[in-house]
Amino acid sequence: MKKIIVPIDGSKYADLAVGKAREFAETFDCKVVLLHVYDLQGLYMKFQLTPRSRPADLDKPQKDSRALLEAARQSLEELGDRVETVSLEGDPADTILEYIEHREMDMVIMGSHGVKGMKRVLIGSVTNKVIHHTDKPVLIVR
Repeated sequence: MKKIIVPIDGSKYADLAVGKAREFAETFDCKVVLLHVYDLQGLYMKFQLTPRSRPADLDKPQKDSRALLEAARQSLEELGDRVETVSLEGDPADTILEYIEHREMDMVIMGSHGVKGMKRVLIGSVTNKVIHHTDKPVLIVR
């Protein structure tokens, strides 16, 4: 195992997944890729905007994404240069799956629910889609 991807979103379950990734990285001497996906499509629809009419505050999701990734990276600082952070815009599940496929990840470690997760369901919709559409092993942390 060389590369583990950990999709994060600021939820407590994502934080637990980062901790579990640390354990795997220390045990197997592998690289950890922290990925955060922010979705601007909902903001465009909410405010009926086009990319040309985009106000400056729509840059906030990207800045927030970078801050979230930096905080997660700091929690893994003992891994040094074996931690990479990636911030992408798009549909969370689809973007995660595309990244896994094109970057040759060996394993996925992710939280069972995101920040919008409903506690009464077993797993969240993004996690569910990733589980069912990747051929990589997926460890769900709860």
